Amino acid sequence: MAKMPTFRTRESGFTLLEVLIALAIMGLVLVLTVPLVSGPRAGFEVKAAGTAIARAAREARVLAIRLNRPVAVRLDVAARQLSIDQGEPITLGSADLQITFTTARSLTLNEQTGSVIFFADGSSSGGIITLARNGISRTYIISWITGQVRQGGAHNVDEG
Repeated sequence: MAKMPTFRTRESGFTLLEVLIALAIMGLVLVLTVPLVSGPRAGFEVKAAGTAIARAAREARVLAIRLNRPVAVRLDVAARQLSIDQGEPITLGSADLQITFTTARSLTLNEQTGSVIFFADGSSSGGIITLARNGISRTYIISWITGQVRQGGAHNVDEG
């Protein structure tokens, strides 16, 4: 006798409803994790810009001592760029990076641009540079006596 063919009532795979639920869950996870990832990125950008500033200041100090003449580090806050002795500008970060710069009044070209001068004896005109992005802030202090750069503070602006 011939066997009757058996039919499966359900094909293997996922229904449209199951796929939509899975996509909704993945979307929810993505929405919740993106803010967690952007915080560390802001901190990294602030730290990287601070490292570039400290490196440029140290390089200018060494250059002033070696050449036995003053060497300037110019900081353009609006463009977020710095340069050593009018060399190639170094960009410090994205448009979201906020920079404040305090230096001697005689060394400011305008409200957005100023310089720190490093002298042949290793000293400098001094300055304070603060970097901030998304509530994360770091301050760098260039000593006028020694010309050395130190980090003055790192904190979350929201915490005060």
